[in-house]
Amino acid sequence: MARYACSDLHGRYDLAEQVIAHLNPSDTLYFLGDAIDRGPSSWDTLMLLLTHPQVEFFLGNHEDFLCKAHHEERTSVILDRYQYLRSDVPQIWFSNGGEEMIKKCADLRERDPETLQLILSLLDVAHVEEMITNDRGQNLHLTHAGYNPGRRPWDKDELIWHRSHIYRDWPKDPAYENIYMIHGHTPIDSVGDYDETREVSDGPLSYCGGHKIDIDLGSALYGWTTMLNLDTFEFINIEGDHQYDLR
Repeated sequence: MARYACSDLHGRYDLAEQVIAHLNPSDTLYFLGDAIDRGPSSWDTLMLLLTHPQVEFFLGNHEDFLCKAHHEERTSVILDRYQYLRSDVPQIWFSNGGEEMIKKCADLRERDPETLQLILSLLDVAHVEEMITNDRGQNLHLTHAGYNPGRRPWDKDELIWHRSHIYRDWPKDPAYENIYMIHGHTPIDSVGDYDETREVSDGPLSYCGGHKIDIDLGSALYGWTTMLNLDTFEFINIEGDHQYDLR
């Protein structure tokens, strides 16, 4: 039985299919969010990952757009620390690559509202944070955006939106020596230039002295992703067909 983490496929159904195909029947995939937007096949990618029995699905900030755009009882929402009217969310979502999902949700609202409500209910109970111990006895914290432990409790919106932690050193307290943060949200080429411990590999990015591993490889644009083995920290890189020009 292997446990893998993958993140930020952003509508790349070609990659999602390959990721699932790499799983043995007893394996588990922790998908750390952002199945949708930017890429060409958001709906299919979301449905595959959200409903697959071997996938533990985490809420990403792009799924958060979907949820906050459709919860009718909310008049205002928080997106990345800023408060907006709920009616403003679709426009902000659209500007962040949400055109396909906005159209799909509008169609479902008219033709098949039960399916839209099912998706919303599944996203409402998706993971935001999970803590597991791997075979080497290391304590792994899994979230979409990542965070630094110890400063204070982090709320749901911070765990799926905030990037401030990538500029901070890992706590020096010995209590955190055996804790490792696995996250996506920020593409690896945007993380850790200041960090002398940054380890560049042809895959995930290790920084903060190895205590943080970023697995967002910019799949929508670059056409590849990675599956990080959570017990060994070895990884499997997967390449798509590269036929999409998203610039």
